Amino acid sequence: MIKRTYEDEVFTKIDFSNTDFSPTDYEDCVFTDCRFANVNLSKSTFIECTFNQCDFSMAQVINTSFQNVEFIMCKLMGVHFKDCKPFLLSFSFKSCNLMYASFYQLNLKRANFIDCNLTESDFIETNLESANFSGSNLNMAQFQYTNLEKTDFRGALNYSIILNENKINGCKFSKDEIHGLLTEHNIFIE
Repeated sequence: MIKRTYEDEVFTKIDFSNTDFSPTDYEDCVFTDCRFANVNLSKSTFIECTFNQCDFSMAQVINTSFQNVEFIMCKLMGVHFKDCKPFLLSFSFKSCNLMYASFYQLNLKRANFIDCNLTESDFIETNLESANFSGSNLNMAQFQYTNLEKTDFRGALNYSIILNENKINGCKFSKDEIHGLLTEHNIFIE
C-alpha cells in the first residue's frame, strides 16, 4: 500500500474518527477543530504541522512521527506518546489538556508545555532538560529518574518532585510553589 502525502494543506472541522485512516505523511499542514479521538494514527508522519483545538483523546500513536509539531488548545487525554517514533521527535503544547498522557522514557529536551493540564501524566525516565512547564497543572504527574536539569517550573502548579530520584540541577521554581519539592519530607511552610 502506498502512503498518502499532503503538503501545505489546511484541514478544518474534519472528523477523522469517521474515516478509514491509514498511515499518511503530512508536512507543513494546519489542522483546526479536527477530531482524531480514538483514531489509530500509527505509522503516520507529521512534520512542521500545527494543530489548533483538535481532539486526540485516546488516539493511538505507535511509531507515529512528530517532528517540530505544535499543539494549541488541543485535547490529548490518555495519549501514549511513549509509543511514538523517537527519531527527531519534537513537539510543543500550549493550553492543552494532556491528562493521563504518557511520555515515558522519551527525549523531550527543550519541549514546551505552556499553560497545560498534565494531571496524572507520566514523565518517568524522561529527558526534560531545559523544558518549560510555565503555568501548567502537574497534579499527580509522575517524575521518577527524570532529567529535569535547567527545566522551568515557574508558574507551574501542584507538582511534587522527589529530589533524590531526579536530576534537578539548574531548575527554576516559583517561591510560591516550592512546597512541591518538600512533600516527600513531610515539611510544611506557612
